[in-house]
Amino acid sequence: MKHLAVVSLVLLGASCSTSPPAVPAAQPAPSPTLAGVTYAVPDGYVASGETEHIAVFQSTRYPGDGLFLTAIASDASREARIEEIQQRIAATVASGQNQTFEWRPNEAPTGNEKASAYEVYNERRHGFNGQSRIVVQYRQIAHNGRNLLTGYFYVSSSSAAEAAQEFRRGTMGDAASLGGAWASLVGSIVGEQPRDLSQPPPAAH
Repeated sequence: MKHLAVVSLVLLGASCSTSPPAVPAAQPAPSPTLAGVTYAVPDGYVASGETEHIAVFQSTRYPGDGLFLTAIASDASREARIEEIQQRIAATVASGQNQTFEWRPNEAPTGNEKASAYEVYNERRHGFNGQSRIVVQYRQIAHNGRNLLTGYFYVSSSSAAEAAQEFRRGTMGDAASLGGAWASLVGSIVGEQPRDLSQPPPAAH
């Protein structure tokens, strides 16, 4: 009987030495949403103080560059939201400066080309506060019954005197890196990649 007891204990010990239960695989973080719209933040950008209805994403490489996303009820509410976006952008990239910017639209015949089949409105504006000039590209996307106002912005690297001249002349260049990042953001929403207007159009076949 003693031998049987020893055998039983050995067998019991063997059964207890099995591998521990597998750790469940980590689940991916849920995609961010805004006003019921799911999107993906492009690589190289981080959310910067998202509010209830406006998301701003700053470049990790160039803090003066960024993207934004918001939803509007209708075309009639667009101008009020644009003013709100401009205030958010100024507070984000020029926080230690005068927050009173004068804003002007782009009056040049180029620079407002359509980038997506879902695009229903676009414009470019720039603002100046005596120190810095900010250029903002707006694009309104109509998709799945929602109106999304999105785009990108950058702070001119010019000196205050040069920025003042650029503002008076209405000079509004584009930023190659921002066009691609914006296309990635909108593509994650509508399911197809808009054209990056900072790049040459595709060659005709």
